[in-house]
Amino acid sequence: MSNQSDQFPYAILDHAKERIEARNILLTWIQETIEKPDKTEPDQTDTELEIAFKKFKIVMVAF
Repeated sequence: MSNQSDQFPYAILDHAKERIEARNILLTWIQETIEKPDKTEPDQTDTELEIAFKKFKIVMVAF
């Protein structure tokens, strides 16, 4: 990942880093989705997680 990850305030798993790079997703999109989601809903398989959605780009984040 580029140096933008040095300032990213959330931990990113290696698997997620690979997906982010492969899909050219900006970390700023992920951060904005976590901090200001348009919609959230519970994860269907893990009740401790929430899925966040943001309309500017389809980005699904489990946190």
